Amino acid sequence: MILLPLSKSNEKKRVKTPTIIQMEAVECGAAALSIILAYYGRIVPLAKLRQECGVSRDGSKASKIVGAARNYGMEANGFKAETLEQLDELSPPYIVFWEFNHFLVVEGFNKHQVFLNDPATGPRKVSWDEFDEGFTGVILTIEPGEEFEKGGRKPSMIPLLYQRLRPSLGAIIYCIIAGFLLVIPGLIVPVFSQIFVDNILVENRTNWLRPLVLGMTIAMILQTLLTLLRLRYLRKLMIKLSVGMSSQFMWHILRLPVGFYAQRYAGEISDRVNINNEVAQVLSGQLATTVIDTVMIVFYGLVMFAYDRVLTLIGISFAAVNILALQWVSRQRVDANMRLVQDEGKLAGASIAGLQSMETLKASALESDFFSRWSGYYAKTVNTQQQLEVTNQVLEILPTFLSSLTSVLVLVVGGLRVMEGELSIGMLVAFQSLMLSFQQPVNTLVGFGSTLQELEGDLNRLNDVLSNETEAEGRRQKAEEEAEGRRQEAEGRRQKAEEEAEGRRQEAGGRRQKAEEEAEGRRQEAGGRRQEAENISYKEAEGRRQEAGGRRQEAENISYKEAEGAEKTDIGETSQLTKLKGYVELRNITFGYSQVDPPLVIDLNLSLQPGQKIALVGGSGSGKSTIAKLICGLYQPWEGEILFDGVPREDISPTVLTNSLSMVEQEIFLFGGTVRDNLTLWNPTISTTQLMKACQDAVIHEAVMALPGGYDGELLEGGANLSGGQRQRLEIARALVNNPTILVMDEATSALDAETEKMIVDNLQSRGCSCIIVAHRLSTIRDCDEIIVLEYGEVVQRGTHEEMLQEEGVYQELISSKS
Repeated sequence: MILLPLSKSNEKKRVKTPTIIQMEAVECGAAALSIILAYYGRIVPLAKLRQECGVSRDGSKASKIVGAARNYGMEANGFKAETLEQLDELSPPYIVFWEFNHFLVVEGFNKHQVFLNDPATGPRKVSWDEFDEGFTGVILTIEPGEEFEKGGRKPSMIPLLYQRLRPSLGAIIYCIIAGFLLVIPGLIVPVFSQIFVDNILVENRTNWLRPLVLGMTIAMILQTLLTLLRLRYLRKLMIKLSVGMSSQFMWHILRLPVGFYAQRYAGEISDRVNINNEVAQVLSGQLATTVIDTVMIVFYGLVMFAYDRVLTLIGISFAAVNILALQWVSRQRVDANMRLVQDEGKLAGASIAGLQSMETLKASALESDFFSRWSGYYAKTVNTQQQLEVTNQVLEILPTFLSSLTSVLVLVVGGLRVMEGELSIGMLVAFQSLMLSFQQPVNTLVGFGSTLQELEGDLNRLNDVLSNETEAEGRRQKAEEEAEGRRQEAEGRRQKAEEEAEGRRQEAGGRRQKAEEEAEGRRQEAGGRRQEAENISYKEAEGRRQEAGGRRQEAENISYKEAEGAEKTDIGETSQLTKLKGYVELRNITFGYSQVDPPLVIDLNLSLQPGQKIALVGGSGSGKSTIAKLICGLYQPWEGEILFDGVPREDISPTVLTNSLSMVEQEIFLFGGTVRDNLTLWNPTISTTQLMKACQDAVIHEAVMALPGGYDGELLEGGANLSGGQRQRLEIARALVNNPTILVMDEATSALDAETEKMIVDNLQSRGCSCIIVAHRLSTIRDCDEIIVLEYGEVVQRGTHEEMLQEEGVYQELISSKS
């Protein structure tokens, strides 16, 4: 594409769109659409647009964004511009595709620069050269259509704050009451100052001095005690909020589905955990104080009015300037803070990724390249911090300047009022003291407003996590939807059955009439036969009765021991329900990572008997690992069901599943700690015997015993003091610790030599557990009971190794490429 400079004579008016920062690494398209909709008055939660735009682990497509926009009554179209001059014909805002990996909103332009609203960073401006370099030519125009309706409500901070403060309302109310009591000494001191000047100094009433000093001392002691009590409870409140919020947040994170983590930076998620402490400090320290300060402003204002209205208006005017200044920089501060927390999360993620890949970086001599990338993230973070500091400095300097100016004006105007006889000198001194007391909560209120603007971004990031459904909630919602579907289906069947029953009832009426006539004839005929039947031999009937009595006695004499044995057998079978037998069945499984894209796995059927091995093979992206994760419950299928021992997964206790099913993934996770902790994951019920048996079957026992401390020896982060094969065998041992009956292995032996791999396979065979194996190596799959060949999520071949070698197909090509 050839891009030409834009005609500078035809300038477009800039529009200002709301700032909406993307929470996931790949949801820029959904966030850009959210910005456009909000600009036109339709507020849609980003989580909802995330689904409607089909955001998956690969992001979203322009066609999906256009389709989602049309669902809201927008006229949306996409096209490719050949030159920049075509932008002259468009009215902002619109979405452009940037650097082939990002969507952002164009707000307008002038002769020198283009104004952008970037979902990753917020509003920014770039030069025409920079825009020319990043612009790919793809444009999405989105404007209100005839069916468009405004609606929705901008998320408010109040519900988010109340949700966190609700468990601690009692402590907060206590702190507020203590703060109100502090107003009393604050009001008494100016009155004492007035008495001291007017009555003691001017009127020379020296006998008032001692009571006055005593009163001021009591007021000071009372103020100190109340302050100490308030601070003590605020500290307790902060600890309670911090512990409660962090625990709730971490527990929620642990129960989220795997898809949540696939689309976010690990460092950014961990950074959100720490945000809870900062939020707790603000809520416990500043929020209660601000409520008190707001009331104190009213109290002090009323008392000041009682002294002098003119001087009071001067103080209120400068307080209003303070608040207006806060409002003036509010959007800049909110935008800058949201950018800052995002940039800090990305910086933390980049740092963690670099440290985890240190061996690769050094082996490839890529330290300088990584440092350049890290420096870019760091520079962006520092720049955002500087932008935020500019507004911070304004809000720090302005209150001090206005307070000084207010004091000067109060002295000047107050002096004139004293000379006019409107005020006494003591009243002026008291008013000056009241003004200082009035300005302090005003400045505190402005400072809290500044903090609250910064807090908004933090609360949005926390709420982004907490608003995601946990796995249990997702399963419950799916079950409710299925139950509703079955209920409606049953209602339809019932209605149809009633109609059919009515038809049969009418038909039966006719048949009954006819049957009654026939029955009358048979009744007369039966009268004669009954007389004949009554003459049956009494002896014959008595013999049959005795024979029946003998059979009944024989039935009652069933062996007690046999019944007791049957009871014991039932109890024994019940006690074994903590383990599945190993039957696995997939029925018509369909699944994909985005509901608006074609599924990745299509109508898959699979059946596995206890002790059998099934291999999943295919090229990259064929869906092998996805199927393995579906079996393990990491993802939920769109259609179909997964059964264990003939029972749907949803009907099996999670405890039974975790005791029976284990998975060995491609990526090996070992943390800094003992070998025992790495294998048991802190489960105290796993015995040393189980641990050693698992390691022996994984052929790692001798290597563990060779470590200093054996099973209690320390592993470095990532198992850096082990070889790649040893790390992989530890991962296998971890999966075997619970003695699973079903084992899913995703490239679990790729780092092992053939001899070690065979030993592990033989040990697994002796355990008798069912195995689903994802692998490429011929030695791993050739002895499997069935091999399933996948291509684009569909089964193209299945059978044994020998059977499929005899026929031409994908499997034969895969084997040939490996040999």
